[in-house]
Amino acid sequence: YKRHGTTTLFAALNILDGPDPELAADQVVSVFRRIWGSWWGPRMDDILRCACLTLARVPGSTLADIPALLTEPALRAALAGAASAHDPYLRGFWRWYDALPEAARAAAAGPVLSRLRAVLTRRFAADLLGSARSSFDMRMVLDGGGLLLARLPKGQIGEDTARLAGSLVIAKAWQAALG
Repeated sequence: YKRHGTTTLFAALNILDGPDPELAADQVVSVFRRIWGSWWGPRMDDILRCACLTLARVPGSTLADIPALLTEPALRAALAGAASAHDPYLRGFWRWYDALPEAARAAAAGPVLSRLRAVLTRRFAADLLGSARSSFDMRMVLDGGGLLLARLPKGQIGEDTARLAGSLVIAKAWQAALG
């Protein structure tokens, strides 16, 4: 993250942007489970996985879109409808989620949202994870013999943010390596 004159230049990483939506969703869920394992459960896993899989199938969507997807019915209807048109599992999940009373939806999504919002309220993380396009191509970095330096000082950006951002950079590298 670097300020240059009046323009702010920042790194951007869209972990959901890639050729394999299932792999992207799985990696995000795995990262969250590792970071918050003591508080992680099957419902959190299911909700985050379906949210990530839905957004990974909608071009330009990011992790920063998860709170809106889980809390705004009109946006959810549009995104989930497009993403689950040919996926009966996702379609079933969103039918179940929408059939829940509002209080039950809030209780079900609350743990995922609280972890994500704790990170996204940091400007650094919102810029990093909320951009539709990554500011670098990890495949080009790996294939071109490049080097990616990610400065993530937990004293400045917070421990959870540093752990999440670092884990997502590694996950993106793994996606590129598998491609």
